[in-house]
Amino acid sequence: IGWHPCGRIILEELGELLPEGSSTVILHDPIIGIDPSPDLAGELRLKYELREGDTTNRSTLKSLDLKKFDHVVVLNHTNDLSKESADNHSLVALIHLRDICTTMSLNLNIVCEIIDIRNRNLMSEGTNDDFIASEELVSRIMVQLSENEGLEGIFKYLLTSEGCEFHV
Repeated sequence: IGWHPCGRIILEELGELLPEGSSTVILHDPIIGIDPSPDLAGELRLKYELREGDTTNRSTLKSLDLKKFDHVVVLNHTNDLSKESADNHSLVALIHLRDICTTMSLNLNIVCEIIDIRNRNLMSEGTNDDFIASEELVSRIMVQLSENEGLEGIFKYLLTSEGCEFHV
Protein backbone atom coordinates (compact mmCIF):
# COMPACT_ATOMS: atom_id res chain seq x y z
CA ILE A 1 0.00 0.00 0.00
CA GLY A 2 1.59 3.23 -1.16
CA TRP A 3 4.69 3.56 -3.30
CA HIS A 4 8.08 5.19 -3.53
CA PRO A 5 11.19 4.28 -5.57
CA CYS A 6 12.48 1.86 -2.90
CA GLY A 7 9.38 -0.25 -3.64
CA ARG A 8 11.23 -1.82 -6.56
CA ILE A 9 14.06 -2.92 -4.25
CA ILE A 10 11.54 -4.40 -1.81
CA LEU A 11 9.85 -6.36 -4.61
CA GLU A 12 13.21 -7.65 -5.87
CA GLU A 13 14.15 -8.86 -2.37
CA LEU A 14 10.72 -10.44 -1.85
CA GLY A 15 11.04 -12.16 -5.23
CA GLU A 16 14.22 -13.83 -3.96
CA LEU A 17 12.71 -14.88 -0.63
CA LEU A 18 9.11 -15.88 -1.35
CA PRO A 19 8.06 -19.28 -2.69
CA GLU A 20 7.55 -19.78 -6.43
CA GLY A 21 4.13 -18.56 -7.54
CA SER A 22 3.85 -15.83 -4.89
CA SER A 23 2.32 -12.56 -6.00
CA THR A 24 1.56 -9.11 -4.68
CA VAL A 25 -0.95 -6.33 -5.20
CA ILE A 26 0.34 -2.76 -5.27
CA LEU A 27 -2.25 -0.16 -4.27
CA HIS A 28 -1.03 3.36 -4.96
CA ASP A 29 -2.71 6.73 -4.85
CA PRO A 30 -2.22 8.53 -8.20
CA ILE A 31 -3.30 11.86 -6.67
CA ILE A 32 -0.63 12.08 -3.97
CA GLY A 33 1.89 9.42 -5.00
CA ILE A 34 4.25 8.77 -7.83
CA ASP A 35 3.31 6.34 -10.58
CA PRO A 36 5.03 3.00 -9.86
CA SER A 37 4.96 1.91 -13.51
CA PRO A 38 8.41 3.32 -14.44
CA ASP A 39 9.95 1.71 -11.33
CA LEU A 40 8.36 -1.62 -12.26
CA ALA A 41 9.71 -1.63 -15.83
CA GLY A 42 11.85 -4.64 -16.55
CA GLU A 43 11.67 -8.18 -15.28
CA LEU A 44 10.70 -9.07 -11.72
CA ARG A 45 10.59 -12.60 -10.27
CA LEU A 46 7.48 -11.67 -8.29
CA LYS A 47 4.16 -11.35 -10.09
CA TYR A 48 2.25 -8.18 -9.26
CA GLU A 49 -1.06 -6.47 -9.90
CA LEU A 50 -1.17 -2.68 -9.96
CA ARG A 51 -4.25 -0.90 -8.55
CA GLU A 52 -5.06 2.77 -8.07
CA GLY A 53 -7.04 4.17 -5.16
CA ASP A 54 -7.02 6.29 -2.04
CA THR A 55 -4.70 4.43 0.33
CA THR A 56 -6.40 6.08 3.34
CA ASN A 57 -9.95 5.16 2.33
CA ARG A 58 -11.42 2.28 4.34
CA SER A 59 -13.62 0.99 1.51
CA THR A 60 -10.66 1.03 -0.90
CA LEU A 61 -8.56 -0.97 1.57
CA LYS A 62 -11.45 -3.36 2.23
CA SER A 63 -11.86 -3.92 -1.53
CA LEU A 64 -8.41 -5.55 -1.57
CA ASP A 65 -10.03 -8.69 -0.10
CA LEU A 66 -7.47 -8.97 2.69
CA LYS A 67 -8.42 -12.62 3.35
CA LYS A 68 -6.17 -13.51 0.40
CA PHE A 69 -3.06 -11.94 1.95
CA ASP A 70 -0.53 -13.06 4.55
CA HIS A 71 1.29 -9.74 4.82
CA VAL A 72 0.69 -6.07 4.10
CA VAL A 73 3.41 -3.44 3.70
CA VAL A 74 2.44 0.23 3.99
CA LEU A 75 5.04 2.38 2.21
CA ASN A 76 5.33 6.04 3.01
CA HIS A 77 4.69 8.73 0.40
CA THR A 78 8.09 10.28 1.11
CA ASN A 79 8.62 11.81 -2.32
CA ASP A 80 5.31 13.63 -2.58
CA LEU A 81 4.24 14.85 0.87
CA SER A 82 5.76 16.54 3.86
CA LYS A 83 7.10 14.16 6.51
CA GLU A 84 4.14 14.88 8.77
CA SER A 85 1.54 14.36 6.02
CA ALA A 86 3.26 11.21 4.80
CA ASP A 87 3.26 9.73 8.31
CA ASN A 88 -0.38 10.76 8.75
CA HIS A 89 -1.33 8.86 5.59
CA SER A 90 0.53 5.78 6.83
CA LEU A 91 -1.12 6.04 10.25
CA VAL A 92 -4.63 6.31 8.77
CA ALA A 93 -4.01 3.32 6.50
CA LEU A 94 -2.66 1.32 9.45
CA ILE A 95 -5.66 2.18 11.66
CA HIS A 96 -8.08 1.10 8.94
CA LEU A 97 -6.15 -2.10 8.24
CA ARG A 98 -6.04 -3.08 11.91
CA ASP A 99 -9.76 -2.41 12.30
CA ILE A 100 -10.63 -4.38 9.16
CA CYS A 101 -8.51 -7.28 10.43
CA THR A 102 -10.24 -7.17 13.83
CA THR A 103 -13.71 -6.99 12.28
CA MET A 104 -12.99 -9.87 9.89
CA SER A 105 -10.98 -11.92 12.45
CA LEU A 106 -7.90 -11.88 10.22
CA ASN A 107 -4.41 -12.56 11.48
CA LEU A 108 -2.53 -10.36 9.05
CA ASN A 109 1.08 -9.26 9.51
CA ILE A 110 1.41 -5.52 8.82
CA VAL A 111 4.66 -3.64 8.24
CA CYS A 112 4.21 0.13 8.27
CA GLU A 113 6.90 2.60 7.26
CA ILE A 114 7.18 5.96 9.03
CA ILE A 115 9.60 8.84 8.66
CA ASP A 116 9.45 10.58 12.03
CA ILE A 117 10.41 8.13 14.79
CA ARG A 118 8.39 10.22 17.26
CA ASN A 119 5.25 8.84 15.57
CA ARG A 120 6.19 5.27 16.54
CA ASN A 121 4.25 5.52 19.82
CA LEU A 122 1.08 6.47 17.94
CA MET A 123 1.45 3.40 15.74
CA SER A 124 2.70 0.85 18.25
CA GLU A 125 -0.71 -0.07 19.63
CA GLY A 126 -1.43 -3.21 17.68
CA THR A 127 -0.71 -6.87 17.46
CA ASN A 128 2.69 -8.29 18.23
CA ASP A 129 3.02 -9.28 14.57
CA ASP A 130 2.95 -5.69 13.31
CA PHE A 131 6.25 -3.95 12.64
CA ILE A 132 6.87 -0.23 12.37
CA ALA A 133 9.83 0.53 10.07
CA SER A 134 11.56 3.88 10.16
CA GLU A 135 14.69 5.59 8.93
CA GLU A 136 16.15 5.03 12.39
CA LEU A 137 17.58 1.63 11.38
CA VAL A 138 19.18 3.09 8.25
CA SER A 139 20.58 6.00 10.27
CA ARG A 140 22.13 3.67 12.81
CA ILE A 141 23.69 1.53 10.08
CA MET A 142 25.08 4.63 8.35
CA VAL A 143 26.67 5.81 11.59
CA GLN A 144 28.28 2.42 12.11
CA LEU A 145 29.55 2.36 8.51
CA SER A 146 31.01 5.86 8.86
CA GLU A 147 32.92 4.67 11.93
CA ASN A 148 34.00 1.31 10.47
CA GLU A 149 33.89 0.67 6.70
CA GLY A 150 34.70 -2.99 7.33
CA LEU A 151 31.10 -3.56 8.41
CA GLU A 152 29.76 -3.03 4.87
CA GLY A 153 30.11 -6.70 3.90
CA ILE A 154 28.44 -7.84 7.11
CA PHE A 155 25.46 -5.51 6.60
CA LYS A 156 25.10 -6.60 2.96
CA TYR A 157 25.03 -10.19 4.14
CA LEU A 158 22.56 -9.55 6.95
CA LEU A 159 20.19 -7.22 5.12
CA THR A 160 19.80 -8.82 1.67
CA SER A 161 18.15 -11.99 0.40
CA GLU A 162 21.54 -13.65 -0.08
CA GLY A 163 22.28 -13.37 3.64
CA CYS A 164 20.94 -14.96 6.79
CA GLU A 165 17.42 -16.24 7.10
CA PHE A 166 15.36 -17.22 10.10
CA HIS A 167 12.71 -19.90 9.70
CA VAL A 168 10.16 -20.63 12.42
